[in-house]
Formats: sequence, C-alpha cells, structure tokens
Amino acid sequence: MTRANTSRSSCSETRANARGAQGSRARMPACLLASLLPCFLACLFVSFSSFFTSQNLEVSAAVHFPEDPNMQVKTLFPFMEDTALEVFEITLLNHHQQLSSAHQQGVIEHVYVVSGCLSVLADGEWKKIHEGESMRFYADQPHGYQGITDSVVFQNIIRYL
Repeated sequence: MTRANTSRSSCSETRANARGAQGSRARMPACLLASLLPCFLACLFVSFSSFFTSQNLEVSAAVHFPEDPNMQVKTLFPFMEDTALEVFEITLLNHHQQLSSAHQQGVIEHVYVVSGCLSVLADGEWKKIHEGESMRFYADQPHGYQGITDSVVFQNIIRYL
C-alpha cells in the first residue's frame, strides 16, 4: 500500500518556489502546480475534535455526538499540531453502528476496548474486538464501529500526518 509522504519542509520549499515563479510575473508551470497539490490537500483535513470546539477542551465531559443519542464522545486529548494526534473515549449504546467516510490519506486509528465488545469495519471486513483488546488500521478508507454488547466503551486514538 503506497502512502503519500509530504513533509512540512517540502511544502514550505514548494511554496517558496511558487512565490519565486509568481514574483517574476511568469505563469506557474504545470509541474509546479502539481507539486503544490499535496500541500493544499494536506491542509484540508478536519480533526474529529473540531466537532466539539464549543466545549472546554482542557477538561472534557462526555457529550453526545451531534444529533446521535446512542454515541457519547469524551475528548481525552484534543488535536494538537505538535503531536498530530487526538484521543477520545467513545461510548456506543443500544448496539449502535457508526460509519465514517475515509479520512485524509495516511490517517491511522488505534482502538482499545475498555468495556463491552465492539465490531470494527476496516479493510472492508468487520472484526470483533473484546474488552482489553486493541487494533490498528488505516482510516483513509470507509470504516465503522458497532456495539456488539448493549453498551461498549472504547478509546480511539487518531494519528494524522
């Protein structure tokens, strides 16, 4: 599986080259435009914790996922640029199923089941994870979670590029 690896320094260098090309009033070459595309795409991701910006992220209480009473999300560590990760404790009630569209390329999720039993959709297959077990998967593809037990609590660590 090939993953794009665009570092911040390479994006900065590419932007500097673009400014140089623009400063000379010349049209930006197509190859330069193509090299900027990954930099722009890398800036377009939205972290999961951004959905909960109205709460105090220093100390978080569990809140219902927007308009979903069967999913409670507690932000343990909100997204921070220096770590490029965020950590949540998620509770699914009533055998709830939560499907997610693909995240930005290269995003990895780590799931640890605190209590109950969870089924995780990753790589096109549902995999059962029991209390005390964990799994890791690329989340740049459609994925999902479903409570096998009436109530399941799991920690979700999302690592962005």
